[in-house]
Amino acid sequence: MRFTIVGNGNVAWHFLHAFNRAGHICTEIIGRGAKPLGLQLPSWSQYKQITDGDFKETDICFVCVNDDQIEEIVQSLHYNQTMVVHCSGTMQLDLLSKFERRGIAWPVYSLSKNVPIDYSLMPICIETVDFLNYQAIEQFFSPITKSIHQVNQNQRKYLHLSAVFANNFTNHIYTIAAELCEKQNLSFDLLKPIINQTTEKVKFTHPSLVQTGPASRHDLHTISSHLDLLDTLPEYKTLYMLMTELIVEKYGIESNSPQKP
Repeated sequence: MRFTIVGNGNVAWHFLHAFNRAGHICTEIIGRGAKPLGLQLPSWSQYKQITDGDFKETDICFVCVNDDQIEEIVQSLHYNQTMVVHCSGTMQLDLLSKFERRGIAWPVYSLSKNVPIDYSLMPICIETVDFLNYQAIEQFFSPITKSIHQVNQNQRKYLHLSAVFANNFTNHIYTIAAELCEKQNLSFDLLKPIINQTTEKVKFTHPSLVQTGPASRHDLHTISSHLDLLDTLPEYKTLYMLMTELIVEKYGIESNSPQKP
């Protein structure tokens, strides 16, 4: 199948590689500025700027830009037969209402340029106005991944929210943990086995069943000791206290935990 990609960010970079490997044919890459350095395209592909306005009809055009740019970019696209698909986990399908054939294909994955991934494990959540459009997008992704799911708008938005908690917030907590280690000349590598262990656990059971730590066992002495260590880092102390209270509440233990700072 033939495709066009609008954008040159993380999602665009990975989609281009995944689609090429699957044997799909890239007709055009459309960007806001000049062709990015290092972008290599097959001889039959073209790079165009969004201001050019003369774009080839193709099977599917993927709009892979920041959420707040989708509406503006779509106004510059003019297709009659091409299916237009945006890749946002939060923006509504109505942004593409000018196109008869339209949909959303959101990859539930953390994508960074030049970081290789196994595309066969990448879940794709598809939202469309009808089943025929869903089938067209599913057919496009089927050589790439078998984890393809039909969702509605509410499901997609809640899944995106869940992904922020599970991935983005968790990664920032890793950053905090690394900083605390580095302050004591410890390597963050020492924490990687326990991180991997927890990740493996939740592959096989519900996360709530493998919760450990001082908050889950109501260990007030350890909690107080940790809070003392965070006296010079009030933002982290507040975060620790909030997370502790949430875990205590979740596991039904009466909270006699230390006062917030």
